[in-house]
Amino acid sequence: VLVVVVSNYSPDISDYEFEKIDDVIQSFNSYPNEDMWSTVPEVSESHPLIFFHQRKSGGTSIRGSLIKAAEKANISYYIPCYAGVSCDTYSIPTKTPFPIYAGHFSWDVHSTLERLRQNGRHQFSCVTNFREPVSRLTSCLFFRFHKELHMHKCVNDIPISVLYKFLNQVDMFGSSCRNEPFRILSGNLDEDLLDNLQNSRFEDGRRRYLLQEQALGIFHATLMHVKKCAPVVLEIPQSVELANRRFPMLESPFGGEKLQVNQFHQGCPKASGAHLTALRNISQLESLLYNAVFNKTW
Repeated sequence: VLVVVVSNYSPDISDYEFEKIDDVIQSFNSYPNEDMWSTVPEVSESHPLIFFHQRKSGGTSIRGSLIKAAEKANISYYIPCYAGVSCDTYSIPTKTPFPIYAGHFSWDVHSTLERLRQNGRHQFSCVTNFREPVSRLTSCLFFRFHKELHMHKCVNDIPISVLYKFLNQVDMFGSSCRNEPFRILSGNLDEDLLDNLQNSRFEDGRRRYLLQEQALGIFHATLMHVKKCAPVVLEIPQSVELANRRFPMLESPFGGEKLQVNQFHQGCPKASGAHLTALRNISQLESLLYNAVFNKTW
């Protein structure tokens, strides 16, 4: 069993809040594995497959594998960056249905299925991808802010003040590197809230309300949606095969066991010291979520 170390929990997070999070995780753990990884007999326009692609977690290679599997099965697909669909696309079309969708879609896109077919909002299968949060954050920083950080080969070379700056900065598309699983899977679209789930200074004291009332709900919704979207975990190669087996009508739709990640900081040592502490502290809730998903998948 993997234990994800979350360093120095903020004193702003109370025992009550951790108790509630633990209740959610225990409920998730009790969900039957045979249901979570049950076979999906049909992938069609009336019962589509949606890949909810979490950024910097090996999902680009999954998109490529999905395309190969779809073309081999003579199934159409809607995947940004391919077949004329703009890479800057974050929703599914409202008039033309497809059997397969894959992209940086947030959970709310499934409501579009209602417009495409009557009573179809819940008639879909899905998969999502996860990566250990410190690694994901590091990859995201060097990918999104490569021009600004190119003089620093490794994360430990970045001055701490600069590291915090970019951990809290949004990119040209309006999203930060923080809390990606919640951004994709919770159904909450408030970027300010998603970026500040753990910020005790957010909105001059409203943080207590946000954490106790909304962050807990976001955590709960995200983990409950994972039940439907059996996860591919970058650090668990066999999770790819688990996902593949769910879809017998497609040949290896999520690829082989090795997922690809960007190469910007390859060859660097892992974050350590103050850099590791900064990355862990800013990803506390994501680490709790990842730990639950990892242990369930392992």
